[in-house]
Amino acid sequence: MSPAEFSRQLETLFDEQRCFEPEGAADLMALAMRRGPLQSALHATLHKVLLGRTLRHAVAHSHYYSDRRSHYETSESRSAGATCHEILSSLPVLRREDLQVHNCEMLATDVKLRMVSHTSGSTGQPVLMHRSEEEVMFLQRYYSRLFAPIRRGFSLRPLSLSFPNLYHGTLVPLPSLGFPLSSGVTDDTLIQDAARILTRRYSLPGCAGQISLLSGLAHHIVFFTAYLLETGISPAGLNLETVTITGGYLATHWREWLEVQWNCRVIDRWSMTEASGGANRNGISGLFQFDPHLVAEVIHPTTGRPIEGNGTGELVITNLHPFTQLQPLIRYATGDLVHQTKDEYGLPNFAFLGKLKNCLVDVLAETPNCLVSSAHLCDILGSLPDTDCVDYFPNISVVQDRLVGSTPIFALSSESPSQDIINIRVSVQLRWNPAAFPERAANLCQTIESRLLSAPGSALKRRVEAGTASVTVCLGGPGSIKGPPMIKI
Repeated sequence: MSPAEFSRQLETLFDEQRCFEPEGAADLMALAMRRGPLQSALHATLHKVLLGRTLRHAVAHSHYYSDRRSHYETSESRSAGATCHEILSSLPVLRREDLQVHNCEMLATDVKLRMVSHTSGSTGQPVLMHRSEEEVMFLQRYYSRLFAPIRRGFSLRPLSLSFPNLYHGTLVPLPSLGFPLSSGVTDDTLIQDAARILTRRYSLPGCAGQISLLSGLAHHIVFFTAYLLETGISPAGLNLETVTITGGYLATHWREWLEVQWNCRVIDRWSMTEASGGANRNGISGLFQFDPHLVAEVIHPTTGRPIEGNGTGELVITNLHPFTQLQPLIRYATGDLVHQTKDEYGLPNFAFLGKLKNCLVDVLAETPNCLVSSAHLCDILGSLPDTDCVDYFPNISVVQDRLVGSTPIFALSSESPSQDIINIRVSVQLRWNPAAFPERAANLCQTIESRLLSAPGSALKRRVEAGTASVTVCLGGPGSIKGPPMIKI
């Protein structure tokens, strides 16, 4: 059977089913996560069918979408033969300002409120995110089924230690693979308690005798790892199976350092409060692959035109019903700059380049070119111990180096004396005064500039060689960069 015929039969089958049970959804999504022509067809068909349900539900039950039904109602003739992305490309793009102004109007009236969380506010005014009783129950059953085959592989349930993320309000109560234990690293008592919890033995019915899974915000995990080393505890000697990091971008140096120190697989999870899921970094390609129940698009940052195939642009996500029910988000622009690469089956993979506002992008090109990626700059500075970093843990006294693995302090600016010329200034705050060590400072400037220009397929290098761009690296001592630090890279 050809993928096209397979898709047509699937669409007919799904259209006849009014109910989309979480257990069946988990089985289908597990298949769609695999790579192959039929799996790719399943992936595309699930997206299209669930998008149709998402649009119908939003128009029927959300005042925001029903007031704009002319945009969101998709006729059968209009959607026949069209892909999910083709249908989405004709719809408006939602931005953070829309969520702030129309937050209550977006809420669906056919479900009951269960919980409220919020964005952290690190990139703008915090936005409330609402979840219903019905969708939380759906997600709980969905993930329980998704994890079931993995759980069957354990003779004893593994123990899991997590450092909960308290920056987003109420946590969605989802099932976990391991028996959950929790602690933190944000004060002396917590971080010492976390080390005790991690290193002790347990006698819990049906569970393993020691912790094998660790998860938390990326900079918390790096900080905790450094603390263990300072106290003479070898992380690798604890024999963990996986360490999961989430939250803000972590420089490549520190991701690789975690893998070495723990001697296990490190899962880099890209999570978003606004989404009902997220993306995992592929350990081989280094690119992110989104959960199959999320639709990810890439658009031109200024025109909003969809970027098809391989290309750079702003990330736009759509939450699908019934994974999201109370607060439908259709074509929400996350403010993230990404580079999209399609694999041989047409499925997208994404390189995170940074927050759009933190990057320098040549938007005049038909396909936008990223001149300076804040993520790439973070990678460069994160590998240089001279770079000063954000002190996330000022109240902790039991750790010798509180800045290990933290976000580098830097600023990026540009000026264009003419339409064709761009002069770029990279300001970097050091842990020491560059005037005291001029030779070292000069070498650092040269290193940072050369690494900036050596990014694969660098549009900046081509512009510099053509004489239409220049780069100046400016170094300063502690406190030289004023204003709030860049928390979200």
